[in-house]
Amino acid sequence: MRKFIVILSFVLFTSSAQATDAEMKLSAEFQAINVEALLRTMDLALLGATDLIERDQKANELIIHEALGRYVARSPGLRAIIATDAKGKLRYDSFKYPAKNVDLQDRDYIKRALKQTERTIYIGTPIKGRTSGIAFLPMSQAIFDLEKKVTGVVAGIITPDKLIRQNILCNQCFVGIYKESGEQIAVYPTSLTYPEGFHKKRKAVGRGIIMTHTIGNLPAKSVWTRIEDYKLEVIFTKLTGKEEILR
Repeated sequence: MRKFIVILSFVLFTSSAQATDAEMKLSAEFQAINVEALLRTMDLALLGATDLIERDQKANELIIHEALGRYVARSPGLRAIIATDAKGKLRYDSFKYPAKNVDLQDRDYIKRALKQTERTIYIGTPIKGRTSGIAFLPMSQAIFDLEKKVTGVVAGIITPDKLIRQNILCNQCFVGIYKESGEQIAVYPTSLTYPEGFHKKRKAVGRGIIMTHTIGNLPAKSVWTRIEDYKLEVIFTKLTGKEEILR
């Protein structure tokens, strides 16, 4: 019900040309809801893929490849699902069959999942694909056998820009998604850079509180909210002067 009210209120408020403080708070919540909804969809896709592989550790690669492709097709923003063996070597790939002979054990999202003792989702930070050269955001979790021994990793390859609803942003509105540690997940526009000390200041101001600051020499306002289950923070920013940041 809360999400429905936020979305409905957002639709009503966006008819106004000038964003009020209340609109900014709703916009931040709306973007956070969009991020959470996409991540939950991807989370479920990885859970299904992991269960599929755990049920039959020696399954035919083509069968797994096609099944992973179906999970990807049902998950907006998910570009591919891959799976490795216990040493981090690529085993299954929803994008390509047969999977390339690639060693991924040095990738942080693989290393972290291989060390898991229970099933949990790890969200990495954007990195470039080793073969594609295209940036992606990884989500990963361990594959266990019946004795709870890690036998590999399932990972989702996400396009970071898909997490932000760009089509509903005004020309002077910006969004940033960060881990609670401060690591950047996605920003729009991609040229957006918050000034030094901004993140420390916003956390001191508090969640859901409008703060004034500058971007370059332009006056702006920002508000942030948190996605508890994924430990992410979403910032909504709007320039309050007449000029715009060039995109």
